[in-house]
Amino acid sequence: DADHVRRLIWGDFGQPRKSAGLREMLAIGNEVGVPTTCFLDMVETSLYGDRIREVGRFVHESGHDLELHLHPELLPRQYWQDRDIPRPRVMQQAYAPGAAKQVMKEFSAQLTELVHGREISAYRAGSFRIGRHMLEAQLECGIPISSSVSYESFLNQNRMPLAPPWERIFQWDVGALELPITQIWQKQAWRVLAMPMKRELGFEEMFSMIDASPVAGPVTMIMHSWS
Repeated sequence: DADHVRRLIWGDFGQPRKSAGLREMLAIGNEVGVPTTCFLDMVETSLYGDRIREVGRFVHESGHDLELHLHPELLPRQYWQDRDIPRPRVMQQAYAPGAAKQVMKEFSAQLTELVHGREISAYRAGSFRIGRHMLEAQLECGIPISSSVSYESFLNQNRMPLAPPWERIFQWDVGALELPITQIWQKQAWRVLAMPMKRELGFEEMFSMIDASPVAGPVTMIMHSWS
């Protein structure tokens, strides 16, 4: 409930020489030869400023992949007033074109600057709240890949799923390429492959289920350092 960047990203809970956060996650990736894609919520710069940019620089300079994530519902009222745009009264999946273009253009530019001009390849909507105008906006900003479809998450939001739970990769009609979050079938329900999660399944059993799946394509797993 306090000091979120230090505690929930860096995993520093005040114990000497002991932490469990982003540094450790990337170090494990290095150890097993698996580069990690980190989706950084650039909107958080409006709350925490350079502390968020420091996170992005660490990921980029560590040789891992830094991509765009946005929770624009966190933007203060003043943000919209300063840009003469009505503050959206809806979540980003229902943003009007003007609001979608504004946040996508501004924060993708900030991330591009952070990674010294490297092209941004992918966008993940905050809480997986993908919407048509945000998809169009990301394409206008040169971001070709979306990774925001999560079947279980849509059900939890009381939203109509936009793709079946076994879908691994497809293209939206606007042209963006979608890399959905992998779902696993457990106890007569689909579950998003995310950590942390309730541990009804052991890791070995969970990955064996994925390995045995007849659906071909990439497995997209979330390891959430802000949870």
